[in-house]
Amino acid sequence: MKHLLFLQTLFYCSSLWASLPDYSEALDAAIQKAPLIFEGKVVDIRYKNSQGNQQHPKGLPHTFVTYKIERVLFGKTDGFFTLRFLGGLHLDGRAMQISHYPQFDIGDHDVLLVDGNNLSGCPLTKCSAGRFRISGEKVFTEEGRVLRKGDPQEKSLFRYGSFLPIPELATQEFAHPKSGKRVVVHMKTSPHEKTQTAEVDQMSASDLHDAIERIKKGQAAQTNVSSANLQQPILAVAILAKAPPQAPAFTPFKVKDAKEAKEIADIQKNGGNPVLSTGGGQ
Repeated sequence: MKHLLFLQTLFYCSSLWASLPDYSEALDAAIQKAPLIFEGKVVDIRYKNSQGNQQHPKGLPHTFVTYKIERVLFGKTDGFFTLRFLGGLHLDGRAMQISHYPQFDIGDHDVLLVDGNNLSGCPLTKCSAGRFRISGEKVFTEEGRVLRKGDPQEKSLFRYGSFLPIPELATQEFAHPKSGKRVVVHMKTSPHEKTQTAEVDQMSASDLHDAIERIKKGQAAQTNVSSANLQQPILAVAILAKAPPQAPAFTPFKVKDAKEAKEIADIQKNGGNPVLSTGGGQ
């Protein structure tokens, strides 16, 4: 029970997308940058700790998410592809989640913009923005926001719509790394999701394919992105704390005359508070 309560607290993600602009040029840029783009379904999720170091003697948990590829939209890969994310479950059942990293369940159907697998903590271009959820053949963001068709003559091929309560966001399932016992956590969702309805210009999976093809037109696949291997050791990440910035050195200001010098001395004696004159003959 303690693991369940811990997960319910730790994996709660409030929706931060409501303040996003209507158009999203960032999605066009993310697609342009990604060296590998594919559509597939999650078939396996496993956890493994990195090698320990002085900062993290037990290592840090990592999540390995394996997709069965249904369609390669850009780049080269086939069959199955495994993504490695920083964060997940320790062997003792404790969890570590990185803010704004995507969460996965077996059976999730997605289009993914892959970059930096095995090198980055989040191997998706712009992290959670590099995941397009497919639900009922319609396209949503990681947080369940409708993705609408943009105007090719305007800023972007994509527009953000409202939030919808899609089934993929209702629960999150975890399997204990040792016992294999599965825990289903009912997720808290955005208040925006309760009243919104479907939008007529929402992107379909086919629309997304067309948009990606348009953005990638003429671009050659030059970088091979490797699938993660659960059997290979993971080097621990050193998380370095930055020293706080030093306060600027105090420079004494110049006083104009003896009267101003006395006023400053009186203020200092009064704990920094102004000293009001009580003389009546002034």
